[in-house]
Amino acid sequence: MTEQDHIDAMLAKLRERTQGGGEMIIGIISPYSGDVQRNTAFLRDIIRSILAEGHTPIAGHALYPQVLDDTDPEQRAQGMAAGQHLLTACCEVRVYDQLGMSDGMRADLEFCGANNVPFKFARLDGWDCGGRR
Repeated sequence: MTEQDHIDAMLAKLRERTQGGGEMIIGIISPYSGDVQRNTAFLRDIIRSILAEGHTPIAGHALYPQVLDDTDPEQRAQGMAAGQHLLTACCEVRVYDQLGMSDGMRADLEFCGANNVPFKFARLDGWDCGGRR
């Protein structure tokens, strides 16, 4: 069994465990690049909100830039692919576009559509298009 097979098996177990209507794995699509400080604060509030609902949030777009160079096309592609793979484990993906829509967000939406990953647009109270209210 390859490493990828192990990852796929783990993701399948997570998905199976959470599809009974209780705790869900919620993928997050939100802006990261650009105003990273603002976007990270926004993401933290999104994560807190999802945790408060009793769910498990996943935000690969904030994780992989910590170890990969987002300005290097190969490393960016590697991070995008890893983040999209995480989205396939989600019961639901929420798209938070109230601060704008980045190219990475568009790519993630296209991936979800092409791979039957359920998504919906969501808003986080207390934020407007310029940042916090």
